[in-house]
Amino acid sequence: MKQLICEMCGSTDLVKQDGVFVCQSCGTKYTVEEAKKMMVEGTVRIDASEKLGNLYTLARQAKESNDAENAAKYYDLIKQEDPNSWEAYFYNVYFRAAQTRIMFIQSAADSINNSLGIVFDLIKNSPDNDEDKKAHALEVSLRVELICTLLEASSKSTFVDSYNRALSVYDSKSMMEYASEYANRALTIVDTMFTCGNLIEQRYNADSSMMERACSLWKSGIDIWKNIYALYDTGMCFPLFLAPR
Repeated sequence: MKQLICEMCGSTDLVKQDGVFVCQSCGTKYTVEEAKKMMVEGTVRIDASEKLGNLYTLARQAKESNDAENAAKYYDLIKQEDPNSWEAYFYNVYFRAAQTRIMFIQSAADSINNSLGIVFDLIKNSPDNDEDKKAHALEVSLRVELICTLLEASSKSTFVDSYNRALSVYDSKSMMEYASEYANRALTIVDTMFTCGNLIEQRYNADSSMMERACSLWKSGIDIWKNIYALYDTGMCFPLFLAPR
């Protein structure tokens, strides 16, 4: 049986459209002549290293363009081919979290938090040299701080809008429910920042530049925690929390 195989991502889901064959997985197009050369008999044989390299290219292109959907998809494919890849493990979780809706922000932050120990272990056990390992850890820490900041901002914006609507009709029960929802999401986000900072401290406590990164994560977490504290201190704190920063 003859079968077409995409040379970029290894998919066999190619469809003829407008005179060319289009891979439904990555969008690569092939002419009829190119497609003939790609057809194989029987069992599909693909050079694993070439396929993996193509997947990394697609995943990194999606990452750089902030295409969360495709980045998560390609990193998931890489993880299946190379389960020891810190990059695939982290960014698959990261870009899934980046696509989350407001109601799932807490579980998104929790998924990142739960992945960090494994990610740092994969970095530690990788064949890369020490400088590259440090660079990878730095990259992870920056991404964690970024996604946590974005998740908290989304949580706060939703809380402020909902709280103000409830305040306009003096619905105290709803006001407290919205405050509780924000607090639960924010606490998980804070915990994720602290976890990342703690892991950096455990592995790079003798490196001043890396400890600066750990401190930045801890400080960002504390700043968010102050918002949570404001909700449960006194009513006088609410205007401070609701005001633009």
